[in-house]
Amino acid sequence: MDSALYLPEWDPRLSVGDNYIDTQHAMLFYLIAQLKEALASDEGRTLLRVLDEVKKYATFHFASEENHMAVVDYPYRHEHARIHTRMLVELSDFIRAVETDRQVGNAALRFVEDWLNHHVAHEDQKFARYAQSDPVPGAI
Repeated sequence: MDSALYLPEWDPRLSVGDNYIDTQHAMLFYLIAQLKEALASDEGRTLLRVLDEVKKYATFHFASEENHMAVVDYPYRHEHARIHTRMLVELSDFIRAVETDRQVGNAALRFVEDWLNHHVAHEDQKFARYAQSDPVPGAI
């Protein structure tokens, strides 16, 4: 891939109605594209680097999202945070597995891609509907 930033086309159906969070989601989808590229190139080090970047960026994104939830006093924020934590634990397990068996990389990609698509389309949409109904300034 050249040095130009490639972002997969954003699906507006996944929007949560907040540009800041939507941009973060788009970045996570970009990292998934990078994972696909690393798998296609058959470079184990690149795959591990991108998986680590996914984990670090997801950690940042989850903190941002959970901060928004606190601002609007989202009643399900603790459960949502537990979902985030479980994802990071599973991703860490995949990273450790890829360190010893690169063939696990495809399963790691499927996990991250499926998890992100489902989470944004379902869990984050629940929060978006709640936040959009709340008149707190600066909230989603």
